[in-house]
Amino acid sequence: MKHHQALNSIKKSRFGARGKAVSLFHKKGLMVNHLKSALVEKEKTLTERSTEIDKLTVKKAWKIIEKIEDELEDGIRFKKDLNCQDYIEKRFTEEIDKRKLNDEKKTHMLMFCKIMSGYLGLYVGDDLKLASANCYEMGGEYDDDNDVILSHGYSLVLKALKEDLTDSSLKFKRNVVSIQWKSEQSTVKVICETEDKTVEEYLADHVIVTCSLGHLKQFHDNLFHPSLPQKKIKAIEKMGFGSVGKIFLYYEIPFWRKEESGIVLAWDSSDDDAWYKSIFKFSTIPTCENVLLAWIHGKASKHMETLSLNEVARTCTDILRKFWKNQEIPEPSLTQTSSWSRDPSFLGAYSYFAVDSHKSCISDIAEPLFVADKPIVCFAGEATDSTWFSYAHGARSSGIREANRILKINSTSK
Repeated sequence: MKHHQALNSIKKSRFGARGKAVSLFHKKGLMVNHLKSALVEKEKTLTERSTEIDKLTVKKAWKIIEKIEDELEDGIRFKKDLNCQDYIEKRFTEEIDKRKLNDEKKTHMLMFCKIMSGYLGLYVGDDLKLASANCYEMGGEYDDDNDVILSHGYSLVLKALKEDLTDSSLKFKRNVVSIQWKSEQSTVKVICETEDKTVEEYLADHVIVTCSLGHLKQFHDNLFHPSLPQKKIKAIEKMGFGSVGKIFLYYEIPFWRKEESGIVLAWDSSDDDAWYKSIFKFSTIPTCENVLLAWIHGKASKHMETLSLNEVARTCTDILRKFWKNQEIPEPSLTQTSSWSRDPSFLGAYSYFAVDSHKSCISDIAEPLFVADKPIVCFAGEATDSTWFSYAHGARSSGIREANRILKINSTSK
């Protein structure tokens, strides 16, 4: 199965260029290894009535979900417009109907299916009804379930990656407002604006565009002059771009036991439109023992970003008190949320195959803009990596791919 982990995690296997990035980060003490399955075994799955769904039922439900996901990953051909949500619900119901379950077990199984819709929704960052069942198998797969946890977040990773670069080669706090890519000299003019609206112009033989798919969706019309080819525009529009948010709750004194790793929320009420119903679990963080983390995705994530931190904290506290059946649980001392969907540089989290998209969308987005057979504008970023799209290491490997393309072109032209 594919898994997105709780905090700043990357998969160990095949990260970037044959694992060189992982080796680099390990040498610099930026990582701790963590086995996901050990955490899952310690998690409680609780209903709104604070009753625990027994671990055997959870294990059986997991097996069914894994079987269904394997079917999706095997690339079974579905009707063109079939979405992941409909397929998962249909197959899950079929599987539990084969089993002789009492009403309570069946109800708990169906509740767990709903939990998994939230879990898998994080993988696309959106409602599973918007995700294509036909393209689910496109993503890369890993040999084991070991994860690499970044002990101090991504900021130190970026610091490690740029150690060999001179400060003068990096320009920060500039918005790229125009990429003019057709000229008689076969050069590209890039126009930027600083925070004080100072205009800067750069001429380049090649440009690698690495902005998010969300940014491309919103700004490609005004960013590129002349406009992008229609094939690329259609691919940008058809691919999905999910929204994912994090909610961090810090407590001076943890109210949970040290051996607990969090709770999974089995929502059973009908008010599914409430934004907080997208939260399916609260997790502890191996490197931050006083913090609980909640993930949220899709429209709910975008809505959460519009709320005050106090409102988010109060809502999360109400949820924890309800599921844990403990009115003594305090409000967090500090609350922090992500805001990627509101940040114009990102406007979301990562890409996925929407129902109307197709497998060639990624290669269409990744295809360079040529002038006289010269790849003058290249495209990188996670949405251009056909195997590791949506992953941080997919973004990195795509950048290496385009850098090598430019190096090859220039070495053969000499």
